[in-house]
Amino acid sequence: MYLNNFGNSLLVRFERFGEVKDIDEAIMQQSQAVQLVPLDSPNLPTGLNNLGNSLLVRFEQFGEVKDVDEAVKR
Repeated sequence: MYLNNFGNSLLVRFERFGEVKDIDEAIMQQSQAVQLVPLDSPNLPTGLNNLGNSLLVRFEQFGEVKDVDEAVKR
């Protein structure tokens, strides 16, 4: 939960200031959060959704197809 929330905060900061390091860090923290959540946890869908949103934002900003591929893979 904390890693996911931290990732969300970094995403908001990226959207406000445009620092690439923030969106990269947001995705890293949210990815780690998803990996730590058990598959049967009711929190998993929220974590996956937030990670997908961050990947989408980065894709929209930079157009890297790898971000869409990563979002679909999850």
